[in-house]
Amino acid sequence: MSLNDAHQPGLPSNATISPAATRAAGERVRVWLLDAGPNRDSSFHVVGAQFDTVYREGRWESRPADPGGAQVLSLTPAAGGFVEMVFPEPGHYPFVSHAMVDAERGARGVFEVTPS
Repeated sequence: MSLNDAHQPGLPSNATISPAATRAAGERVRVWLLDAGPNRDSSFHVVGAQFDTVYREGRWESRPADPGGAQVLSLTPAAGGFVEMVFPEPGHYPFVSHAMVDAERGARGVFEVTPS
């Protein structure tokens, strides 16, 4: 097996959220991310939430006072950054890297949002 093999049986990860990350509706949440590579880009996405803050590789791309927002934080291998969001209401908000083969291997999770 090679690191370039898209059919690797495992997935490198530096974080595990099990069973869910619990937050309150209206609470600001910051998520730090690192694409550990070695050769595949990732695009972090939270279904049902919009990032009002995006910081990638030492540069602000969006802040709460800026117009608009973002749906993903795209990272190349070895790149890092963070996003911030406020969950609008209670519920379950899944997150993925948009490399669906990785999601099938476990690179996914859920924010459980409770009433504030």
